[in-house]
Amino acid sequence: MKRHGFAVTGVDFADQALKRLESFSEEQGLHVNAYQRDLDDPYTLADLGCFDNILVVHFKPTIHTFQAMSGMLRTDGILLMTSFNVLQHARNNFPKAYCYAEREYVGVDPSLELLDYLSYADERGYFDGYIFRKM
Repeated sequence: MKRHGFAVTGVDFADQALKRLESFSEEQGLHVNAYQRDLDDPYTLADLGCFDNILVVHFKPTIHTFQAMSGMLRTDGILLMTSFNVLQHARNNFPKAYCYAEREYVGVDPSLELLDYLSYADERGYFDGYIFRKM
């Protein structure tokens, strides 16, 4: 995304993940803002400002964090989320607490329009994906 002119901010609870992000960015000659935060705290993102788009990969936000992310989106901004779903728990014993339930985030925030919802599987496991637009 950075190569396409977007300002990029990475947020993760794991220091090691942020170090990998920074290393990769530096190798590519790109600057990415990186922040280590407790993503289960709905107020931890408040000081980051507003965004055109938010991508959430391999993370299950609490409902409060989901709503906080919605509040950070500009009008017409996109929230894309993908992570393991409950089939990953049922078939591979992945912790259920980290798996999306079917359509779990649909209708949670009235300011978000659901553009697409998809359950899919690949060689890594079973996933759900959402694309929302801020109205």
